[in-house]
Amino acid sequence: MYCKVLIIIGIISTLSCRMNAQMQALKTPFPEMTGNAARETVLYFRFDRSTVDYGYHNNRKVLSSLHELLSNRLWAARIDSIRVCTYSSPEGNAVYNSRLAVKRAYAVKSYLVWKYPYLDQHRIRTYAHAKQWDALQNIVENDQLIPCRNEILQILALNATDTRKEQLLKS
Repeated sequence: MYCKVLIIIGIISTLSCRMNAQMQALKTPFPEMTGNAARETVLYFRFDRSTVDYGYHNNRKVLSSLHELLSNRLWAARIDSIRVCTYSSPEGNAVYNSRLAVKRAYAVKSYLVWKYPYLDQHRIRTYAHAKQWDALQNIVENDQLIPCRNEILQILALNATDTRKEQLLKS
């Protein structure tokens, strides 16, 4: 049996409370691997950065969980594919955010290939997306550690233009 590992990297900004931090996701608690189970995890990136950072947010815990799975060559051999999905934060220049999402996806793939050289890099697929409001809302809803979380959710729930939401989030 082969398993799929899903790494979702969703970017959000903690746009208020003067915390300039862009968060990026790899989504997962790793349940027991059975059958064709997929696992998700969330990895965070600093604002305007594309480096995998052990010391940021709860990345150490996330990367340790990922290591438990991937360091076991027997489990790793059963992995059918790894999908790294990145989302840029909705505010800011769309072209820049798109490039940043691509750089972050590449950084995660490079990290995985470097850390676990026995992984087949051709089974690691990257997908980068710019301005994903739904993904941003999902990440904020599921992460209790985001500063000013309720205020951000209220802004995201507004029936307003993207430009207006961006302005409110920036303020």
